Amino acid sequence: MSDPAKSASYRTQPEPIRAVDLFSPTPLPYRTVSEQRAQVLKEDQEREAERQVRLLSQTSPMRPPEERIRIWEQLHGLSLPRVATHKLIGIIAQQTDLPVADVLAEQTRRRQPAVTTAAT
Repeated sequence: MSDPAKSASYRTQPEPIRAVDLFSPTPLPYRTVSEQRAQVLKEDQEREAERQVRLLSQTSPMRPPEERIRIWEQLHGLSLPRVATHKLIGIIAQQTDLPVADVLAEQTRRRQPAVTTAAT
């Protein structure tokens, strides 16, 4: 039969639950659920810190309008509208701290064909 002391000990000290990262290209060591939770929280905080840096850089007067608008596009997953009267033009200007004229100038610049130089 089984030893009652061993089974009682087993019940009072259960094996920790382990989480596995199924999407990792390389096998990771097993982690407890609390370790996994802490790792996910840390990664979320790092992503949020990076987003805050990007939000600040989209309004930085040290960056040219093209770059500020590109940062806005990346943060929002949208492209600069092609129509000058689009409602997003004012929103982009406000969120990048640019005058609407600068946003419209970038819109015009993007519509112009790229100038290529012939190699000699």
